[in-house]
Amino acid sequence: MRKRFLKYAMMRKVIQVALFMATVAAVAGAQSQPPPLEAGGKLPNVAFGPDLMNENKLQIGVRAGGGYDDDVATKNGSRQGDFIYLLRPSIHMAESRDQIQWSLFESPGLILKQNYSQRDQFQNDLSGGFQYRATPHLTLELREGFFVFTHLDFLGTGPQSFVPELNLVDQPAVVTTNPSGTYLSTHTTINVSYELSSRSSVEVSGVFYNLNVSKLALASNKPVVPNSLTQAAEGRAAYLYRLTPHQTVGVMYLLQDILFDGDHVSRALGSTVYYFHTIEFTPRLSLELFAGPERVTATNKGQLQLGGSPVPLPSSTDWITPAGGASFLFHGSDTIFRATFRRQLRDGGGVLPAAMGNDTSLFLRRRLSPSWAVSLTAGYWDASLVKPSGIGQRVFAGRAAISHQLGEKFWLHFQYTRQQENFAGIASRALETKRNVGLITLEYVFSHPLGR
Repeated sequence: MRKRFLKYAMMRKVIQVALFMATVAAVAGAQSQPPPLEAGGKLPNVAFGPDLMNENKLQIGVRAGGGYDDDVATKNGSRQGDFIYLLRPSIHMAESRDQIQWSLFESPGLILKQNYSQRDQFQNDLSGGFQYRATPHLTLELREGFFVFTHLDFLGTGPQSFVPELNLVDQPAVVTTNPSGTYLSTHTTINVSYELSSRSSVEVSGVFYNLNVSKLALASNKPVVPNSLTQAAEGRAAYLYRLTPHQTVGVMYLLQDILFDGDHVSRALGSTVYYFHTIEFTPRLSLELFAGPERVTATNKGQLQLGGSPVPLPSSTDWITPAGGASFLFHGSDTIFRATFRRQLRDGGGVLPAAMGNDTSLFLRRRLSPSWAVSLTAGYWDASLVKPSGIGQRVFAGRAAISHQLGEKFWLHFQYTRQQENFAGIASRALETKRNVGLITLEYVFSHPLGR
């Protein structure tokens, strides 16, 4: 049964790519500049102007330091604290021409434990983007991310940190902080935008997300699951119309297909029609809202092993639920504030099958002086399996950081991170975590212009 599901998933992927390329070919025949907005809320870069990689340059950096983790094993019942040491080089290239823009970011890293070397971690972040303006009316964009990690411990807080510019509706679920496994993830987004007139445009997008987790401990008294696989394919089409120079409205159809293959096999199909409205109050202040009905059909084979005992799941469910989200951004010269909210069907982060969830995130960054900056990040995510299982997951993560520029090329970072996770509908508390990590790191950054 599992092989049939995987074979079907690959066939579905091939068919979707073929249909997508056919759509691109049908649209190509183009001619004035597409609106700067994307349906579904493209999340903007939250760096200050001098730190942005929107110019032609090569940037090489290395970050090293240490700190303390009060739960290196991520087992709340038997907490084990340890000193940790971090080493993370990075390379970032970006170039912009009249018709082509591209960027590439690569950053491997090591997290070493002083006493628990068996918990040492290798992580890697490889991502990039390519945009091509084929004609004055037609723009094609590709964004790709490849990640290997155990925990998102050291994804940067420094001014040179790179964050993939994914749309809000394309964000995958938060990867669970526990149980621990080795995560390998890819995220591909293809977007085609065609301007129909000076005030209207259409978009066609395709998204493919793959999350493979090895040695996943779904139960405290059971053998680990050798491999857990989540695949999500998404397609959407949107029409945008600029009502005024500062307001854009539109409709978007979103189709999702999510497959989970771990201790059991499940598949969920989601179909959503969104109305969205974007208001650009000023060049620095914007708000986007989107909402609509979502129909979800889910099927399950087998039982979910979570917390030490099997959890029965309904073989099939079909229901309609509200979905939507919002994104607010203020990008001042010295202050950046971003808040997002989303409710929709999405993957289960490698532990759960597809689930309905609510995501909320807050980001604040303030430049106190030319050499000092502080940032605060908070996020809350929850997921609930299809009714009537009553199984759910809640994750909270918060981070505070202070950065000080010691010279033209050196930065000193102080960072504190808090992670907390618990599950609903599970009798065992073995999977719950509360984790605090403090880090002090020194970063060296070298930049060099890239010629046109």
